[in-house]
Amino acid sequence: MEKKYELLKRDCIKVRNKKLYRVRALKTFTTIDKTLVKKGELGGFIENESNLSHKGVCWVGENACVYENAVILDNARIGDKAIIRGNSNVFQNATILGLATIEGDSLIYGNAYIDTNSLIKKDAEIFDSSHIFYIQLMGLQGYHFTTYRTKSKDYSIQLSFKYPPMEVEELRKNIWDSKDNNREFKRFNKTLDFIKEEIEYRKDLEKIKDF
Repeated sequence: MEKKYELLKRDCIKVRNKKLYRVRALKTFTTIDKTLVKKGELGGFIENESNLSHKGVCWVGENACVYENAVILDNARIGDKAIIRGNSNVFQNATILGLATIEGDSLIYGNAYIDTNSLIKKDAEIFDSSHIFYIQLMGLQGYHFTTYRTKSKDYSIQLSFKYPPMEVEELRKNIWDSKDNNREFKRFNKTLDFIKEEIEYRKDLEKIKDF
C-alpha cells in the first residue's frame, strides 16, 4: 500500500507523557473540506501510524493532535488545534476543527462537523451536525456547554474537563450553588431550559429522519 504521509521523528511534542510526531504528506491530495494538501506539506501530530490511515483522504492538519488508541479513517479531517484521544474513532466524512476535544469511546462519522471549544468525553455517537451544539455562557463562571448525542440516542451535556457528562436536571442539581450569585444562577438555569428544549427538538428531528 502506498503511504500518504511519514512521521518526522525530529519534529515531536510531548502530550500527557505521550510522544507525538508531526506528519508530512508524501503526495498531493484534497481533503473532504476542499483543503489542498501538497506533497511535502507538514500536518499535525500523531503518536504512531495506527492513529491515521494511509487510505482515503483523511488528514490531521495544522496543530491538531491524535494519540492513544484514537483512529482517523476514510475522508475524515482533523485540523486547527483539535485533540482526538482515548478510543475515539473518526471516519467517513466527519470534520473536527477549532479547539474541539474528543475522547473516550466516541464515534464521530457521517457528515458530522464539530468545532469551537466543543468537549466530548465519552460514549458519543455523532453522524450529523444536528447531533451536537455548543453554548458559551459568559459571566463569572464562564461555563461552556457541549451537548451531544450518545450511543443510546440520548443526549449528554459536558460542562468542562472536571465534570463527568450529565443530563440537564443532574446539572441543575449538582453543579451550581445558587448562593454564589443569584443573577448568574438565573442565567445558568435559563441556559439549561433552552438546552432541554433543544434536545427534545433534535430527538424529534431524528425520529422524522428515521421515518
